[in-house]
Amino acid sequence: MTNPVLPETDHHIVVSADAHCGAGVRDYKQYLEAKYHADFDAWADDIEAGVARQKAMYKDMERSPLEVGVDGDPDEFGDRNWSSERRLREQEQDGVVATWISDGSEYVGIASRKGHVLAYPVEELAVVRSAGKGFLAMKLNPDDEVLAFGLSKSVYEGPEVVTNQGRAETARFSKFKGRRGAKGALVMRRGFFAEWRQDPQFLLGQSEEE
Repeated sequence: MTNPVLPETDHHIVVSADAHCGAGVRDYKQYLEAKYHADFDAWADDIEAGVARQKAMYKDMERSPLEVGVDGDPDEFGDRNWSSERRLREQEQDGVVATWISDGSEYVGIASRKGHVLAYPVEELAVVRSAGKGFLAMKLNPDDEVLAFGLSKSVYEGPEVVTNQGRAETARFSKFKGRRGAKGALVMRRGFFAEWRQDPQFLLGQSEEE
């Protein structure tokens, strides 16, 4: 399948399976059964020894292997792959709405800030196997933006959004069935979606009290 060439001004969503966990290496041990702890410790020791060797190798060089981006400062950017707080903050600044991993059987649900809702099978999203611009998931007006995006197994489920007047709506396939790249249904003529209600997501190592 050939990806369409989109105008530079079109909004688009990049769907990627390059999902990251943000905890330090040792923080994952608590999620393993006790019988695997010894093997995990040995593996973590090997990882940390490799990092130490790498730091020693680069210690007299101008560039560091921890730098992120051209001319990056390791003290400033070195934690980008490990800090969940930083990753979430920078994703929000970059306009990242959500990260999902798909098995190809779900339904996409999208809601825009101005009140458009669209849903369709995830199989309509083409797989981009190399660097690319992504694809048009929902057509937006110039003054609109995606507020909510999610995948669901059921045609009756999807991301839940709330209008500025407090009315809830679910971007579900059973009600808002459409085609990828369409504008979707306009739910309201006045007002806007003010909130995306999401289930609580806990970072590794984080407790409910936090």
